[in-house]
Amino acid sequence: MKLWPVVAVATVCSSLVWACKSEPADSDGEGGQGGEGTGGSPASGGSGTGGSAGSVSCEPEQGSESWGGAGGAGGAENVDIFGDWSSQFGNYTSYYSFDEETIDTGYAIYDVVGISDAGQYVVARNPEGDTYYPCLFSRFDWTLDGEDLYLCRRVLDAESVEAAVEGPASDRDDLETGCNGFPWSQLTAE
Repeated sequence: MKLWPVVAVATVCSSLVWACKSEPADSDGEGGQGGEGTGGSPASGGSGTGGSAGSVSCEPEQGSESWGGAGGAGGAENVDIFGDWSSQFGNYTSYYSFDEETIDTGYAIYDVVGISDAGQYVVARNPEGDTYYPCLFSRFDWTLDGEDLYLCRRVLDAESVEAAVEGPASDRDDLETGCNGFPWSQLTAE
């Protein structure tokens, strides 16, 4: 299994569905509930300098460089999921854009921290403005059925990259209920 870390990461937020919240920083450097400044831990709601009340700052995870050890984007251009996609669910259309640095879902942008070509998944850090799981990790699984590409965000709230990788896998043989009990999203190239 080939995993590689992404070096360049930028956090961007969108206001289409879940808006980023910007709250004033505490002058004494204490983080608010669930928030933190530098040196804290998102999981513990720790404190540090420059924390903001009630929001979380996504600091780079310590030790994530050792996750794959490969460095660089060797072979990244061959990943099936890279590109711009849409998915239809009833009358609602979702849009996705995947590359080696970000996953843009149209309402949030996730920072890619690793990709497994063999495992067919991308692990990304949730945006700090995420309503439910800010700065935690998600795993986006993909699969091919013939020439059709399907997507499942299987892990939503892992505390670490390793937890996202080790989380339960999607059932690639069941496109109707194999994504957390729900159908996989069929992607159409844009």
